[in-house]
Amino acid sequence: MKEIIETRYCDNCGDSIPETRNKGAIYCTVKCGYTFRNNRNAKERKNQEESEPGLYKNYKVVKNLVHMRILDISIETATDLGLDFNCHMGVINFDQEKETTEFRLFEYSLTISGNRIKIKKLTDECA
Repeated sequence: MKEIIETRYCDNCGDSIPETRNKGAIYCTVKCGYTFRNNRNAKERKNQEESEPGLYKNYKVVKNLVHMRILDISIETATDLGLDFNCHMGVINFDQEKETTEFRLFEYSLTISGNRIKIKKLTDECA
């Protein structure tokens, strides 16, 4: 008896998925999968930017600081660069004894102590 082979189609481009790809594959190529996820992530970032522009501006400031390897900065300098503390960032830890407050901003953690901010990128397990 001849086996019936069902044609599967790529979730990204709609082309047929080659039989050589594993049975669970939903994209015709690895590249097509990356393209799909990159486009989805770009759309999510755009939605975040439109829905909460202040929060997204803070994100861009922090991301640029991390890119420049500036992980410890004064509140005054961060404010001059555009970081807005009036914009909602989720508090994830407040330690009254150490007088520190830790905020979460997407994949970053900002710990404020005195007049300094320490920036840390959260690991994939935490983000």
